[in-house]
Amino acid sequence: SEGGSPPDIDIFTDEPYLYYPRPQLPFYLAGEITLEDLIQYPPDWYEKRGIRMHLQNAVTALHAGEKQVEVADGSTAPYDRLLLANGSSARIPPFKGTDKKGIFTLRSIADAQRIQDYARGVESAIVIGGGLLGLETARALTVLGLRVQIIELFPRLLPIQLDEAGAAVLQRK
Repeated sequence: SEGGSPPDIDIFTDEPYLYYPRPQLPFYLAGEITLEDLIQYPPDWYEKRGIRMHLQNAVTALHAGEKQVEVADGSTAPYDRLLLANGSSARIPPFKGTDKKGIFTLRSIADAQRIQDYARGVESAIVIGGGLLGLETARALTVLGLRVQIIELFPRLLPIQLDEAGAAVLQRK
């Protein structure tokens, strides 16, 4: 852009919310932070930087030859440069029954809200995964008053971060 003005950047997302750090979702799930605390920047932060947010309007097709994207509302948007930041998705183990009521992943604000709603009617939960997110989610569920069991494929918690001795200390705590 000329004259020092900020660049024009368009961000298309299927999210209904502005950016929030996903590692903070367990704190939101536990009710320890509010939705306003979770959302990192207010709308004017983006405006001041020349960033246009297109919430609930994800890219559905890429037309590289025409240098444009097609978005969920059916419109197209041209681009000079394109960055595809697809993120990741929650891994659901290949178990029978993962399609049943009461099975959740935690990847979004909407996921956390569904878990909160469901947790009001139950006394216990099982968390599959003893990594960082699994342990934080288990802690959040205990804050909500649930008894929680953790199932981990590896023989110790935090298998990537801790050796056997460290994991043993963690498990005792």
